[in-house]
Amino acid sequence: MTNNTMTDVATDYTATDYTATAAIDATPEIVFDALTTLHGLGSWWTSQVEGSATPGGKVTFKFGGGPNTFHVDEAQADVVRWTCELAQLDEWPGTVVEFRLSPQATGGTTLSFVHHGLTPKFVCYDECKSGWDYFLPSLRAYCETGVGMPWIAASDS
Repeated sequence: MTNNTMTDVATDYTATDYTATAAIDATPEIVFDALTTLHGLGSWWTSQVEGSATPGGKVTFKFGGGPNTFHVDEAQADVVRWTCELAQLDEWPGTVVEFRLSPQATGGTTLSFVHHGLTPKFVCYDECKSGWDYFLPSLRAYCETGVGMPWIAASDS
């Protein structure tokens, strides 16, 4: 099993966009399901998720405040891409979240993640970077063990 610390997820904070890469000891199909089903998304990102995570759909996430709604631009075996339409943070609308999945010879998956438009010039950058630094290992943990570390609303506990 892979350790769930950021030392196992390579990040690039000096790039134009926030990027991270992680090796996940799970098949691309398992990772894809974690990114394209409400159950999967609720198991690693936030327990408050609704909508449709299929291409052309809209999926809404809550983290204790207002909604964060994304249009699902693409959901194929090797790439999942969402465009933020509405968010608690004023800087997120128009940014694009992209997950690229590549199979590994060992049966695992290489995840290449980019949050296009999330740059160090944003006031929210440090908070958002910390969030992704936490939730990407949560995604890996969920895919590898079936147990992630999502944000859980007090009403869900």
